[in-house]
Amino acid sequence: QAAYEELLALNDYYYDSGLVNTLEPSSLAVDSVTISNGLAVVELSGNLALMGTCEDARIEAQLEYTALQFPTVEGVRVTINGTLLQDLTAQG
Repeated sequence: QAAYEELLALNDYYYDSGLVNTLEPSSLAVDSVTISNGLAVVELSGNLALMGTCEDARIEAQLEYTALQFPTVEGVRVTINGTLLQDLTAQG
């Protein structure tokens, strides 16, 4: 959960040495993060700012790989306001 809180607290679109933070225009909060049988379930709430096909894929990657960096995580399910992240980005 702390990793997601850190990620969502970043305020700059360009982070560190030129890395892009596609979550910067969004205002999201961590409701819960649970890990069971290798699946991380990340529940977020707030406003997700979708920015188009390429940026939306980066949003998905940022949110999924934040959990996948940990060796106990094999899969990730992210929801925002109860809706699966993939469903939201498919609409954008």
